[in-house]
Amino acid sequence: MATLSAIPGLHRPMEIKEKNRTWTSYALLAFVSVALSLAWILPAHSSVTLNRVLAGSGYADIAARVFPLQDRNVLVSQPAATDTELLSSNNRTDQVQWDGYSLFLLGQRIFILSGEFHTFRLPVPSLWPDILQKVKAAGLNAISLYTHWGLINPRSTRPRARRGVWIILRPGPYINAETTAGGIAHWVTSQVAGQLRTNATDFHDSWQDYIQGVIKETVPYQITQGGPVIAIQIDNEYEQSGFGDAEYFAELEAAYHNSSIVVPLTYNDPGEGKNFINGTGAVDIYGLDSYPQGFDCSNPTRWAPVPTNWHDYHEDANPSQPFYFPEFQGGSFDAWGPTAPGYENCRELTGADFESVFYRSQWAANAKLISYYMVYGGTSWGALPFGGVYTSYDYGSAIQENRDLTDKYTELKRQGLFLRSSPEFYKTDWIGNSSTGAVNISNSVAFAVLLRNPDTNASFYIARQTDSTSTATTTFTLTVDTSAGTIEVPQIASNITLGGRESKVIVTDYHFGENSTLLYSTASVLFAGRIGSRDVVFLYGDGNQEHEASLILQGPASIRAQSSLVSFSNTTGPQTVVTFLPGI
Repeated sequence: MATLSAIPGLHRPMEIKEKNRTWTSYALLAFVSVALSLAWILPAHSSVTLNRVLAGSGYADIAARVFPLQDRNVLVSQPAATDTELLSSNNRTDQVQWDGYSLFLLGQRIFILSGEFHTFRLPVPSLWPDILQKVKAAGLNAISLYTHWGLINPRSTRPRARRGVWIILRPGPYINAETTAGGIAHWVTSQVAGQLRTNATDFHDSWQDYIQGVIKETVPYQITQGGPVIAIQIDNEYEQSGFGDAEYFAELEAAYHNSSIVVPLTYNDPGEGKNFINGTGAVDIYGLDSYPQGFDCSNPTRWAPVPTNWHDYHEDANPSQPFYFPEFQGGSFDAWGPTAPGYENCRELTGADFESVFYRSQWAANAKLISYYMVYGGTSWGALPFGGVYTSYDYGSAIQENRDLTDKYTELKRQGLFLRSSPEFYKTDWIGNSSTGAVNISNSVAFAVLLRNPDTNASFYIARQTDSTSTATTTFTLTVDTSAGTIEVPQIASNITLGGRESKVIVTDYHFGENSTLLYSTASVLFAGRIGSRDVVFLYGDGNQEHEASLILQGPASIRAQSSLVSFSNTTGPQTVVTFLPGI
């Protein structure tokens, strides 16, 4: 027998108002045995916000607490034999491999969700665990880490013991990061006659001690030694065509290859220039940086639209590698001067609605390695900043300079826990979108992209406004192909709603836990997995909108509902459709 219960007010501290958006959360707990038991956890009014709950030890932190890194294999799909036969590597280690979808770490397919954190901008090591714990609690599984040649001795670059996050190390020698000389030691700028960042002999000689020091301190902390370092970036945002530029990259790569460094070498292209994919200085994994809102926070409600060519660019540039964004906009620096708009404006420009629309648009482009610059900005101490910025490097990021959390962190965590919980999403084919006819959507004002796992047929419809800058309310329905046939969703509720600058992932044939399936859900998945003897899926959505989910149940169903705003339908067939009305 399958038992479904609607229990209003069971978990009260799950209401949040975020720019007039009221999030409502539901938890489905499923016994994987003879019976399937579900409990819908509906919020009552409370002054405790979801931001506070997610930041603390609330229910939504289940994944971070119940599934530490060493135990998270239960949530991550194992590669099939056909996968492993097609993997690429740098031929120096098989512990970091990849295919055209995503990375494999220790033989396990993984979606890299990372944030930039500069330890030199928080030069108190005892405070670093606070940042790393917040990063991990948000569902991120990696950090991107610049080291600054001009500030530190090589031994200070030593990666610290892993706290459940991987490290992509970015030692330059040039890093930019709004620092004076871009991180290059000042003695080099005054004593080296040759062109910096080329293969000029005296510049080559100048960085030897620094890079060799980085190598020495990094080798024992590579993934192959049980450490967190999975990749090392070569320099920063450079072009391949300048005189001596490609040769400079080749010299840096030779320094790593003539050492015990075995992890892949990466690169971050400042634009769609296809640099260092092939030819002299080519790296193992190519990445594209993107800051679609730029760096002027003066008008924080004025958006530039979502770039629409990301997927096409990747397919043209490097389709055999996973799509990697080494830096994607997580905020903005604030310019020095009396007209500077301030970091709160930057936080609004790149706020939770920006994260909702633009971050999911990266997913829609089939990107599987993403790092947000910055997740924590910190402080540019002393003479560290270059002349265009000032001491604070708060960056309008999800974690403020004083380490407090923001609404951006809450949205980042919603996305992070979904990704941590959804191993089927780590391998998806880009099927098409509503403009090509691949997605049947009822309203052209809405736009959706379809991704599908080729092994399980789990599908992910990523929807946003066609005009990504629109603040209008848009409603639509989707016609989707499922294991139960073609269905127009929602079936009972009137529509799916986009409340202005909002993006949603509508899942179909979404498998979770040991033996549970969402046939579809127009509510968003926060967490899905197995806790104890139960399969659990935790859904959420705007409390002012309708939502609907359909589950495939085994055996007869016993239904209980304690709210008139929740209805159950089709309970005698394979589907059990649960509809949530506005006002929950």
